[in-house]
Amino acid sequence: MPHILVKNAERKPSRVPVPADSAIVLGRGTECAVVLPHASVSREHARVTPTPGGHVLEDLESQNGVMVNGWRLQGPHALKSGDELQVGHVHLVWLGDRREDAFHHGRFVAYLPVYDPRGAGTLPARDDATEIVEQDELDAILRVNRVLEHARLRDVRDPKRFWYPEERPLTFGKGGMVPISGWFAGGVCAEVTWDGRKHVLKRTGAFVTVSVNDVGADTQGLHAGDRVDIGDLQLIYEIVEA
Repeated sequence: MPHILVKNAERKPSRVPVPADSAIVLGRGTECAVVLPHASVSREHARVTPTPGGHVLEDLESQNGVMVNGWRLQGPHALKSGDELQVGHVHLVWLGDRREDAFHHGRFVAYLPVYDPRGAGTLPARDDATEIVEQDELDAILRVNRVLEHARLRDVRDPKRFWYPEERPLTFGKGGMVPISGWFAGGVCAEVTWDGRKHVLKRTGAFVTVSVNDVGADTQGLHAGDRVDIGDLQLIYEIVEA
């Protein structure tokens, strides 16, 4: 079954199972199949329709339009797994129904919570006009979402090993999500967190060396190309293009 992932930097991503035999409407109206409670979303913003060739996305003449992979939607779009959708301020990812689509950034999609609009924000009054999103504001939102969706830490010694921190703390150490070796690497000695605009590396242990580009760091914002050393683990922070 295809899914729409609702990505929100303030809470864990959630999933919307998409029916194979009926269209769904996305919008802020409570009658929509997928309610997106933000003033920048039109009451009926977009529609996803199943066809013999796959699902198709259409903009329902919304006030702020729909962006697909950074481009404004001009007509019906045949959805491909991994497509990133921007609906007003809301960031979505489309996942198909292939075996490989069961995972996203190393997470088993079926284990993510089912999307509940009651925890996603506050609906404006029904008669309120849709909030206009200016292009410079939309560009800023897209830049932040690009980092949140595509930033990863790659193991220098084994490039096949990498981790997407996204919005959740990514911890390092013998007791962390990413294990490291060494006498003093017990518990969690470092973590990467999201501050709403960028990923930040923080040293949390007293005896393990943590550095960015060979400079010792207690707290350091990360940028594409930074080399991160945590004990004997060497990583590159990179933004991977889709």
